[in-house]
Amino acid sequence: MRFRLWAGITLGISGMVALAVVVPAAAASSTPEARFMAWKPGTPLPKTAPGMVWLAESPGNVLVKLKPGQMVPLVAPSKGVPNKAGYVDLVEDPVVVHGSDPGSCVRIVHKDLGAKATSIASTWMTRNKLSTVVTYTEGSGSTLGIGFSWTGKKGSFSLDGSDSVSSAWTEYYPTVHGPNFTVWQTFFDYDEMKSSCGQHDIVGVAYAGGQWKWRPKKAPKMSKCEPQLAHSAVRADSTRAETFSGGFTVPALGFTGTAQTGWSTDTSVWYGWGVSGHVCGSSGYPPESPIVLAN
Repeated sequence: MRFRLWAGITLGISGMVALAVVVPAAAASSTPEARFMAWKPGTPLPKTAPGMVWLAESPGNVLVKLKPGQMVPLVAPSKGVPNKAGYVDLVEDPVVVHGSDPGSCVRIVHKDLGAKATSIASTWMTRNKLSTVVTYTEGSGSTLGIGFSWTGKKGSFSLDGSDSVSSAWTEYYPTVHGPNFTVWQTFFDYDEMKSSCGQHDIVGVAYAGGQWKWRPKKAPKMSKCEPQLAHSAVRADSTRAETFSGGFTVPALGFTGTAQTGWSTDTSVWYGWGVSGHVCGSSGYPPESPIVLAN
């Protein structure tokens, strides 16, 4: 299971007790360090430092009776659920309120939302004897929008920042021939994270692999076009791909997030012309544009 600190640090949990320090990002030197311990229900809770509280966290299969990532403020000993060894993992965390320094907030998995189709590229061909291939290479980074809500209720999430997730292998998409408009997708795993400050976030956490696509009805308007010879080809691999405003959707929470992929010399869109034609860019000359069209 993954534990994610607000500042972006990811911790792996493999044993009974998590070893980490949670301190405010802006005032680390003046805030007491968090303590982690295994606590036996029915025994007195240790005293906390001023401004701190005890929280019970669920590290994967250790706290088997808690929901994945559930955080339980230990107001009473009955709030803690023991593992098979009879212990509860505790973390001493700063008391926080809405609007406080986010560096003091711990984010953990509240719900696994599963893998969602996420847009990574689009190709546009307006006539016959044109072809295109998309390659999404291992290590390619996709920037995925983060959904934010104070309540976690469906429809309450709004776009608030982004996070980057890298692909774990290479996807070779099929060759298609014009005329054809396609948005190409792969799958990323998304979690709903809950913070000790009270907020909920929808976050892309891992690459899931796989391929999907959908077909737009109209091509975007082009800015500049240049001639292309018959039996020629181009590969767009040095520009930044377009930002998809509807890059992925989480229907269960009513959220649609953005997605953007950075091209490299290995991750690319390739176009080929069987006859002479044109290559066009959406916002200037084709090499400068996030969207390229062949006609």
